[in-house]
Amino acid sequence: MKGQRLQLAQALIRIAPEVTAKDRTECCKKLKVSKQTICYYLNGKVTNTDKGLQVLEFLKDKIQNRQQEINNYVGRTTQSH
Repeated sequence: MKGQRLQLAQALIRIAPEVTAKDRTECCKKLKVSKQTICYYLNGKVTNTDKGLQVLEFLKDKIQNRQQEINNYVGRTTQSH
């Protein structure tokens, strides 16, 4: 694997532990790819750079949004104590 595909593969492997089943399902629907493709990509087997970038962007957004919600919730609960 060369260059961009390798970079995408490494980035997808890094975020894989934070990706939920719901994220995968939504990604499949939004990007019109199979669950198997998402699994391959999250395991670093990127075969299409453009699709790999779309998957990475979609899943990173999901993770960041969820983290923001968690931060907001934790901030509210700690302030009320």
